[in-house]
Amino acid sequence: MPTRAVKNVIHVALLAGGRSQRMGVDKCFLNVKGEFLIDRMLRFAKNCADQNAGQSFLCGSIEGYESLPDRLPALGPLGGLHAVTSLLHQREQKGEEWVFLMPVDMPRLSVAIFECLTEYLESSLEKLQSDHAICFEGFELPCLLRLSPKLMLEVSRILNEESSSNRSLQQLLQLLGVKRLQLDPSLVSCMENVNTPDDWAKVIKTL
Repeated sequence: MPTRAVKNVIHVALLAGGRSQRMGVDKCFLNVKGEFLIDRMLRFAKNCADQNAGQSFLCGSIEGYESLPDRLPALGPLGGLHAVTSLLHQREQKGEEWVFLMPVDMPRLSVAIFECLTEYLESSLEKLQSDHAICFEGFELPCLLRLSPKLMLEVSRILNEESSSNRSLQQLLQLLGVKRLQLDPSLVSCMENVNTPDDWAKVIKTL
């Protein structure tokens, strides 16, 4: 990814704390051309963050890796997001900052997907005053979330919900206000995630 001038600091949070129950083995350690899937996705996350003056974070308790454990376990993406935003809010912000939230089990995720979101952000920031999130129509992940007091407030509010059905990323996006972009049909395959051995058998052929 070439270096470019950026208007916004973008941090990257790689979500890798799932239990991989349907896969039967930890997805992080699936083999992709001689390397673990987690290493492939970490490299992608770091490159995206580095090119946008941000930091990259590995969310979840991953043995052998420097990672950011969920402060509140068993909450899926919200647990990782809560850990990252809590850490980032402890230091002074550098102007407009966003978090790119991405899952470890989307091995075909591409720079083109990332740039669709970030280029829209940079060209339309003045139109996003009422929206604090950007994602693609039909997908919650990956997404861009504005690092703001509103984000912290809504994450905390959802985590305090008594009903687990209300504790979801979809619910958070609705509360934040989300701009949903149309995904170019040529990029749909980049959004495939793997949950089962059959999913992995199909995807690995294309990597």
